[in-house]
Amino acid sequence: MIACDDIQPGVLCRPGKRLIPGRFLALLALGALISLLGFHVSPETAQAEEVTEIAGTVLDSEGKPVANAWVTDGDTYTFTDAQGIFVFDSGKVVPGSSLLASSAGFQQQLVVAPNNGDPMKIVMTDSAVRGLYFNPQLSNTPEAVANYIQIAKTTEVNAVVIDVKENVVYFDTANPVFKQANMVLPILDLPWLINEFHANGIYVIARIVVFKDSPVAEAHPEYAVLDSQTGNLWRDKNGAAWVNPMNREMWEANIQLAEEVIGLGFDEVQYDYIRFPTDGNMARAWFGVDYTPEGREAAIEGFLTESRSRIIPLGGRQSADVFGYTAVIDHDLGIGQNFDDLADTVDYISPMIYPSHWPAGSLYGVPGHPNDYPYLTVSISMNAAVNQLDGNRRQIRPWLQDFGLPGQYRYGAPEVRAQIDALNDLGIDSWLIWSPSNWFHVDAFKLDPTPDSVPTVEPAATLNPNHRNRHRVAEITSATVSH
Repeated sequence: MIACDDIQPGVLCRPGKRLIPGRFLALLALGALISLLGFHVSPETAQAEEVTEIAGTVLDSEGKPVANAWVTDGDTYTFTDAQGIFVFDSGKVVPGSSLLASSAGFQQQLVVAPNNGDPMKIVMTDSAVRGLYFNPQLSNTPEAVANYIQIAKTTEVNAVVIDVKENVVYFDTANPVFKQANMVLPILDLPWLINEFHANGIYVIARIVVFKDSPVAEAHPEYAVLDSQTGNLWRDKNGAAWVNPMNREMWEANIQLAEEVIGLGFDEVQYDYIRFPTDGNMARAWFGVDYTPEGREAAIEGFLTESRSRIIPLGGRQSADVFGYTAVIDHDLGIGQNFDDLADTVDYISPMIYPSHWPAGSLYGVPGHPNDYPYLTVSISMNAAVNQLDGNRRQIRPWLQDFGLPGQYRYGAPEVRAQIDALNDLGIDSWLIWSPSNWFHVDAFKLDPTPDSVPTVEPAATLNPNHRNRHRVAEITSATVSH
């Protein structure tokens, strides 16, 4: 490959990709000149210059098509259809470019677009994501990080979910909205932290709390949910102010933060509180527009769609946390979360199905309080989720509980394992464990059969280093009880 520094001025070159010798008209002019001068163009060269469409099929290890996978070159992207086929329109991708293919439940795959126009075949490898929650206020020491790494190296755990924004931003961001709200508390050395986890084969997820954001609402009332009677900030029953999910300035601020952390090396962005508020006098909550199911769903899905369109070219994945109850009903619960529609806007969808949070009698088939039936509660709710997604198990990655609420018993290893077993019996291999104390019952996790080896992580792949002036390298690789 020719380096851009070696190219003569006036010739277009994209770093990390093959030389592009000018645009179409320039090629025509050059071809006419060569013809006049009697030079010979080989059939192979002529064929390469005529290739303008890049297409192929994404398959699993059994040769079955992978639908809704995305493929990107770092500038543009496309999705596969039901037959696993993807097509980049003419001129969208340069032959010889690096392409990254991604789909939930698989390792990302780096391939090269062919020069000869042949259809591509990309075979994906299975890869579950099994992660633990990481609260920076409780686990921000080398010893704590080493403990997470030890768990991952000796058990089936292979991922970590790190808070980067919840009431404060835990790293030194330049994002103006959050800096003006005086909520930047840079206690995380993210380059070091990400490197430590990646060096040990651990998939790293950045958790961003979106619309429950008192600091921004206090600093920018124009972005906030307001009280229709007083004109002041509307507050939930705990006194927290919310920013308005229908406000596009808040979309932009949070998406920019997501782009920033993907640029720092996170494998995935996970949005939490990606919803409208619930706890409080909703009759007085004013959003500036009609508060309808259609409007709520359009706001949440619109935010996620816009975010994903900007995260994919950076090589990152996107997920969303949703109420557990969304998995068993077919409407938005009054919060804008419609389970099957939201699934179209993310790589992974994570219903918070903590048995402690289901009221008694809320799940048909559970004979008592769901907290007392961890296996049954998870099995019933996630079977409903699988049905909503027409059998797509790979995209479902629920939050499980390793805690107890007041008046209920705290879970131990057997109860944590029961939740995981319920998922596995349904064919769901990915999960996340929430513990507000950052203390986990490690005995609940299966042992790694090869504890001395580094767990599999997706290989590093450079897409377009100068894409929108970002340097994302696609590495295919508040202590509250609930969220």
